[in-house]
Amino acid sequence: MKDVYILAIESSCDETSASIIKNGYEDISTVINSQIDVHTKYGGVVPEVASRLHLENITMVIDECLERANMKLEDIDAFACTYAPGLLGSLLVGVEATKALSYIYKKPFIATNHMMGHIYANMIGNKLEYPLLSLIVSGGHTDLILMKDENNFEYLGQTLDDAIGEAYDKVARILRLPYPGGPNVEKYALQGEPTYKMPQILNDDSFNFSFSGIKSHINNLVHNERQRGNEIREFDIARSFQDCVTTHLVDKTKKALLKYNLKTFIISGGVAANTHIRESLKSMCEEIGVTMYMPVEQLMKEADVITIHAPATEENYHIKLEYPTEGMPTVSLRNAKLINSKHNALTIGGLDATGSQFIADFPCTISVEADSELVGRYDNPRSNGSYSAIVFKNGGSVLITGPGKLTLTSEGMFPLLMEGNNLVFQDANVVAFSLIAISRGVRPAIWVKNGSIQINNSRVHAASNSGAGILISDSVS
Repeated sequence: MKDVYILAIESSCDETSASIIKNGYEDISTVINSQIDVHTKYGGVVPEVASRLHLENITMVIDECLERANMKLEDIDAFACTYAPGLLGSLLVGVEATKALSYIYKKPFIATNHMMGHIYANMIGNKLEYPLLSLIVSGGHTDLILMKDENNFEYLGQTLDDAIGEAYDKVARILRLPYPGGPNVEKYALQGEPTYKMPQILNDDSFNFSFSGIKSHINNLVHNERQRGNEIREFDIARSFQDCVTTHLVDKTKKALLKYNLKTFIISGGVAANTHIRESLKSMCEEIGVTMYMPVEQLMKEADVITIHAPATEENYHIKLEYPTEGMPTVSLRNAKLINSKHNALTIGGLDATGSQFIADFPCTISVEADSELVGRYDNPRSNGSYSAIVFKNGGSVLITGPGKLTLTSEGMFPLLMEGNNLVFQDANVVAFSLIAISRGVRPAIWVKNGSIQINNSRVHAASNSGAGILISDSVS
């Protein structure tokens, strides 16, 4: 039987994505272009900006997806896209691009519902058993759906007002946390205790949800505390809120699973990335003998290691590696190409160096495999601050290794700035260029201050339009 390949395009909000799926179950290639760095300055997604960026990026994303799969458009059997729900202008870009490909190559055009796409994401790598219960948790939806087979959907319940993702974002704004709000509320909750009393949400016999009340409760709580001049314990508020909404989700889901005697449960949507919610639902399923599935994650975090692996070609992508509990954290690129030219692509620890691309302030390893490339560049020639492609500061030893290419350029300051570190290039391939045209002083490609540098069995090409390729000042060695 001939294999069937479908090229699918998603552009419903602020990410331009393309995937090639084999026989409905196998992900051959996926490329995601995120706009999060652009929308951060506005504190949320601006629809007009999002649609214009989709226009700029969609052909590049499709080309990269095909390249990763080593395929041509002629090899594709059908073209699919998200048609609704979503931002109208953003959806239009994906729909028109997909229709054009379908028309030109005379292949079927498949219009896909955004919510159904969330559900079907669980089929990649999983063989689902029906009937099952599906929970969709996202910025715009909170739905419980009974599926008797893969083409049969029955809504059991949904939010009566706001979606859970919207509630997370609203609480983040109330607590004055940066965008994106949801992940930051989760991070704060991990450090807090449930010391604030929260209301019981929609305790009835239905399978519906409600989150507007908890939003208002948090808003009133914080407002009153500020009016009285009391301390706002953001970590505890975040924890109290998260425990409350998680209990709401778990209770309603458990009630539906038991009533319909279901043995399979799937979760999907952006909020499914919340570890506390996932683990709470997983514990509940284990308690009542239900098998739980969730979409495969491309970005794997475990034991202070981040591995970016195929398929993972990203423009202006941000990776956050927290302080480790023990050992040396590692960022490893395998069959990936990571490019950043606007904001921080990689942040290791809590160092604040706005404008720099790769930042580390504790010991770490950056490994670039043979089939990968890590590109950092800062393109503002008018910069007056420490704007560099990569910064290591006061963090002990930093190891850069692997035959893959590490390319660093800066038109503002230094491609690589190191202060108080021991920097080791081991079996590495590094190119660093300082491209500033109008010099305000010496601008080396690699500047080592109060530290040491070792180059072992490595190729390090450093050049500057204004100064030395490598400058060592007040250094140990």
